[in-house]
Amino acid sequence: MKQRTIKWLGVALVLPVLVEGREMKTDRPDTTESAYSVEAGRWQVEAEVASGELDGGEWGEWVGMEMNWKYGVGEDVDVQVVVPFVTVVSGAGVGVGDVTVRVKRNVLGNDGGRVAVALMPYVALPTGGELGAGGVEGGLIVPVAVGGVWGWETGAMVEAGVVRGEVGGVRGEVLVSATAGRELTETSGFFVEAVGVFGGEDGLEVYGNAGVTWEVRRDWVWDAGVRVGLTAAAVDFSPFVGLSVRF
Repeated sequence: MKQRTIKWLGVALVLPVLVEGREMKTDRPDTTESAYSVEAGRWQVEAEVASGELDGGEWGEWVGMEMNWKYGVGEDVDVQVVVPFVTVVSGAGVGVGDVTVRVKRNVLGNDGGRVAVALMPYVALPTGGELGAGGVEGGLIVPVAVGGVWGWETGAMVEAGVVRGEVGGVRGEVLVSATAGRELTETSGFFVEAVGVFGGEDGLEVYGNAGVTWEVRRDWVWDAGVRVGLTAAAVDFSPFVGLSVRF
């Protein structure tokens, strides 16, 4: 946390200063995570209000109110807890999915500059029973953001993790993504994104994603979009709607 020193009656006092005015950056709606952390002492909640997966002509999974609770614990660090409160899996039932705990450490460009970089280790806990992975998963996410490229905000991400297979055992998986977005009006914008997942049980997954955002007021943003599978191993179609709030 930033500090400032003032003198009063000849005594130097060192006081903490909350960073004010940093623009809210979210880890949604695209797959590429934000490289910016939440301000120290502030909360940010990002919710996938509803999403579904259509694959092979059938709706296999629905998620409602998957909420990412984020809190700034330092000038460049926030902690996050992701809870999918309502998970519906065909043939498995309805319940709370696996809970994920993450820590984001911005290492460059949090409060200035065109480039920002962060490190975000995470661990997914097997709280979802049959609706979840069936064991502990984890890995490291490295997001990068580049602003002001011909009016576009761009970013990229590499995520390497250990995941559980549907038939047991664990394997390594790598996700790479690139995203670009820009404003449509003062309160709205859109993004397009390409995502690749390597190491999946059924082969390479490639997605083309797109969506829009709408800032209802400062620190209050709705979003909606679609994720479209471009390879045989990818989920065919996944629409979503979400909301992000900072306070």
